[in-house]
Amino acid sequence: MPETVGKAYQTENEAQSQFRKIRDFVLKVPELEIGRIEPPILVSNDKKKLVYYDSGFNQILVSDTLGNILSKFGRKGSGPKEFRHITSYGLNQDTIYVYDGGLSVFKKFTINGDLIKIFDGPIKDNLWFRSNRIYIKKDKMLFGIQEVKHSSASSHWLSRTVAEYSTEGKLISLFGEYDPSLKESSLLYKYANMAYDFRTEHIYTVHRTSPYIQKFDFNSKKKISRFSNKESGNFLISDTEPGINSSREERNALNLLQSFVGDPFISEDFFVFYFFNFTQEYWDTRDQSKKEHFLQFYDKQDNFVSEFRVLHFPLGMIGNNKLLLVEDDDPDNFRIGVYAVQ
Repeated sequence: MPETVGKAYQTENEAQSQFRKIRDFVLKVPELEIGRIEPPILVSNDKKKLVYYDSGFNQILVSDTLGNILSKFGRKGSGPKEFRHITSYGLNQDTIYVYDGGLSVFKKFTINGDLIKIFDGPIKDNLWFRSNRIYIKKDKMLFGIQEVKHSSASSHWLSRTVAEYSTEGKLISLFGEYDPSLKESSLLYKYANMAYDFRTEHIYTVHRTSPYIQKFDFNSKKKISRFSNKESGNFLISDTEPGINSSREERNALNLLQSFVGDPFISEDFFVFYFFNFTQEYWDTRDQSKKEHFLQFYDKQDNFVSEFRVLHFPLGMIGNNKLLLVEDDDPDNFRIGVYAVQ
């Protein structure tokens, strides 16, 4: 099983030469409030619609690529078209699947917000959801999980990390594994997230505080590779973690010493590993731009291409290797920049 070691870190100027702003757009929301847009963004098959999850108001928004809102649905509640807590969502053609972790159910909608069906989630199979995104492949769903029987501090690393379900909510298979470096580790900040490449049928898994990426083949369910940019000077690893009973101030101070991994992205040419570092200025202001945001680009053979810092948090990628960054998260002027990756 090959393991790729990252090349030498490029300077910021060298990396930024591969990164060019094309345009930006503001979400146009007449008679509509926005709370907090969460990554990742979803892109329709025709590349003309963008789908967002707003955790502030428990709603789903759909816009065109100029920011015009085409539809929106959801609000806080327990009704058929309401959500207690949106944990994850996915897009298949013009159908949106939403997992409500508060109610432990999937809700299936048209892209216009019409409810199609509600069915039970993976808690019935003794699984916890661990993905922000649901990947739909024909009549199957893929998402990250934690097995309940391996969710304690004494065995969490034994859990499988990926679930394959039918689009009607029936469990088909479990596979994937924790990164070897996390064996017998503490439980805090170790859960797995995943990304699926529809072109290669490869599944990538990452962990909240680990620099390593594992790649699995969807058909065989076997691990293909494990890789990382080991020469990154930006990914912080701390031997000291907050405890369950640590105060918020203690947690914030210790979290300054550790990098955190966000949602990975996949484009035509790249697997993109995203991580960020907290700063004291972020704790003081809660301004997302005050975090230090980093992207590592790998080709589809797991070779490290570049690593660089971006000034805003990324929502995802669209089209021909175009990156979306939130330049202003003010609900009244929610602005997204579109950047070309050279």
